[in-house]
Amino acid sequence: NDKGKRVRSNKNCIAINEVHFDVDVIHNLDPFDTELADEIISYVISIMYTILPTPTMIILSGRGIAWFYKYSKPISTFDENKNLTEDSKLHDLMYQCALEKLRQEFVEWKGVVDVDTVSDYARVTRLPGTINVKAGRFAELYKYDSNMLYEQKDLYAEFGFTDAELNKQKSYS
Repeated sequence: NDKGKRVRSNKNCIAINEVHFDVDVIHNLDPFDTELADEIISYVISIMYTILPTPTMIILSGRGIAWFYKYSKPISTFDENKNLTEDSKLHDLMYQCALEKLRQEFVEWKGVVDVDTVSDYARVTRLPGTINVKAGRFAELYKYDSNMLYEQKDLYAEFGFTDAELNKQKSYS
């Protein structure tokens, strides 16, 4: 691997085992104010609990949170012809609908609360115990429930999406 070249991509990811959302707070504040960030993070978590299903895991990333839903079994990303599987497509549509719901919830907080797009299956998240250099603090495990696993169709229902919402999102893709 040549330094600086990206080697992880959707093409070399054979399965998806979770869906997660990355929410940053006061990302552009320099110097970073940890007390203010913690207040905003606490607020964001309380709001997310009211609009989204219960997550499997929440990581405090240093400058925000990563909010995870673990599938009960991995979802194959590509079929033998290297086309996205139907389950993978549903995963993408469900993610896009939930992402839009989150962005709408925090639209008035733009610049204070930013919901990032995590559409790369191979994306790596900050692990608890690693340092977020910009924030000057370590990522922490906030919540983890190993029993909180979701069948894909059940998570779809938990989000409360209608087929019309998914079809609308599909038309944008």
